[in-house]
Amino acid sequence: MAVFSDYYLNKIIDHMLRGVEFTPPATVYVALFSADTGLQANNPTAELSDGGYARQTLALDAAAGGESANTALIEFPEATGDWDAVTHAAMVDHVDNTDWGVDVNVLM
Repeated sequence: MAVFSDYYLNKIIDHMLRGVEFTPPATVYVALFSADTGLQANNPTAELSDGGYARQTLALDAAAGGESANTALIEFPEATGDWDAVTHAAMVDHVDNTDWGVDVNVLM
């Protein structure tokens, strides 16, 4: 089961319980990691970065029964170099790994 990051939980709680404005990302991406270090705290340190790796767009259907599913196959490009073993995936709100916690946030 997926777990929301602390960042995303805080946004949901503030929006629902305090009326704080929150605009969800227009596009969500899938990122791959070789460890879970920092994922929950929105400061991951082990995202893949070499050999042709790129985050992929995630297309989701409308939620029903407390669930949503991707509507298209998620395919990462063929590695052009050695990738570390993938142990974790996360939904993030930006296509590039720019500035974790400022420009890029882990959602799940």
